[in-house]
Amino acid sequence: MLVKNVMRKDVITVERATTLRELMNIFHKYTFHTIPVIEDEKIIGIVELEHLCRVFQPHPLHIHELLKTVPFLQEEERDIFELDITAEMAELCLVDDIMERKFLTVKENATVQEAQRLMKLHQTQRLLVVNKKNNLMGMINLFDIILSLFKEKGIY
Repeated sequence: MLVKNVMRKDVITVERATTLRELMNIFHKYTFHTIPVIEDEKIIGIVELEHLCRVFQPHPLHIHELLKTVPFLQEEERDIFELDITAEMAELCLVDDIMERKFLTVKENATVQEAQRLMKLHQTQRLLVVNKKNNLMGMINLFDIILSLFKEKGIY
């Protein structure tokens, strides 16, 4: 079975200029945990629910990643309830500030077995689905694959 037959096509996307307030409204309205960031019909990143915590990091992301590589510089985990969050942050913080620029894709003509192997290899439960031009076509997650197997076996 091919990914394009199993994937979800109703994917909500955002642009890099989407504000934190708009992003919060999208996460509140929908049950997605990953939202692709699109520019000129191409995927340039993803933003996940977990990325919202990056707003509260004391250092820019590249510095934070560098600090994690130094064993004796263990940064304390920040308590979200003790942070100074201002109303201005909702408009000044953009998706571009917190999005992940490294992400995994799978071609729409790949098999679901290939998609599952990629998920397992990279320890993720979802992949963005792209066409030959790398345009976003949908998203596939582990549940979609399991559901397709159940349907194929006549269980669901």
